[in-house]
This record gives sequence, structure tokens and C-alpha cells, in this order.
Amino acid sequence: EEHYMSHFIQQQIAHYFYHYDVKSKRATAVAVCPVDEMHQIGLLLFSIFLKQHGIDVLFIGEATPVEDVKDLIAQNDISLAAFSLTTSNELDSVIDFLDALIKAFPQLKIAIGGQQSTELPERFHPYLISPDPVDWAAWVMNTMA
Repeated sequence: EEHYMSHFIQQQIAHYFYHYDVKSKRATAVAVCPVDEMHQIGLLLFSIFLKQHGIDVLFIGEATPVEDVKDLIAQNDISLAAFSLTTSNELDSVIDFLDALIKAFPQLKIAIGGQQSTELPERFHPYLISPDPVDWAAWVMNTMA
């Protein structure tokens, strides 16, 4: 029953996301769950927030291979990559994923959220975003200015 309810909620949020138009586009972001991450509700909510602040979002979602993300960034003038880490069993793979993106795109802004994000090594902590949506407005003004 819990799986059904979370899937239903995710469908409702996704419906809103895909029908929300960015009024005046400031930037483009990609939103992904790397490697084995399957939980994307929080990422969908953050993506809606970004759209509300003029950032168009290409929502890719769960279990996205790094090479696909790199191709997407290169082909679509992406300035922000947003990630969700909630229950990944492959933290080392996630670290390799993030390192590969940072190396390939040093100017790329990165936002990492989710329950497991604080388990990343300290070098990734500047990319962590607050779990509190109230803090997101200041974050987007400071990061995407």
C-alpha cells in the first residue's frame, strides 16, 4: 500500500511539473537520480521550485547513467545539475558519478539533496541544499544570480 501511495503522489506531482511553463527562462537545469537511486519525489518538488524561479528543467529522474547526463549537459546548454540521494546502495558509484561531471563541466552548478546527501565526502558539502524549501529561495538567488 505504501508503494502504491508514493507512486500515486509522484504521478500527481509529475503531472503538475510537466504542465508548469517557465515564464521567463533564466537558465536550464537537468534533474537526475544517479546510478541506483529510485526515489524522485523530492527531486520533482525541487524541479517545480526551479521552474517557478525561471529555470527550465529537463527532468530525467531515476537511475541515470553518467554518460547520458554528460551528453545531455553538452547538448542543451545546462548550467545546473540537481541530484537526489535518498537510498542509494552504491555511494562509491555516486561519488564517481559526481566527480566525472565536475571534471567534465567545471563551471556546472550542482545541487545535491536527499536524506543520504550528507553521507557524501566533505568535498561535496558545498553542493548540498537544505531539505527545507524555505531555504531554497535564498539558495537560488545566490547560486543562479
